[in-house]
Amino acid sequence: DNNVRMVVSNGGDGIDEDLKPRIFEPFFTTKSEGTTGGLGLGLAISRSLAEAAGGALTFQSVTGKGCEFLLTLPLIRTSIGATDALYESNPDRR
Repeated sequence: DNNVRMVVSNGGDGIDEDLKPRIFEPFFTTKSEGTTGGLGLGLAISRSLAEAAGGALTFQSVTGKGCEFLLTLPLIRTSIGATDALYESNPDRR
C-alpha cells in the first residue's frame, strides 16, 4: 500500500444524518449564533489540503456512538540525496 492513514475518533454523540452531507462545507457549524467557537472552516480546509496533496479526508458516524475521521495521504518516497538537498537548502528543518 502506498498510503499513510491517520484515524481520529471519539465516543461523543456522533453526527446527525441530516448534517452529514454538509460537514465539509465552508462556514458550516452546528454552534448557535452568539456561541463562542470556530468559524466552521476546519473540516473544509482540512479536506481541501488532503485533496491538494492527492489524498482524502472521510468520516463515518453513528448517532449516539461517536465518529471517526480518516485522513489518507499518498506515501512519497524520496532518495536520500533529495532529502539531504532539502535540509541543506533549509537547515532549520532538521
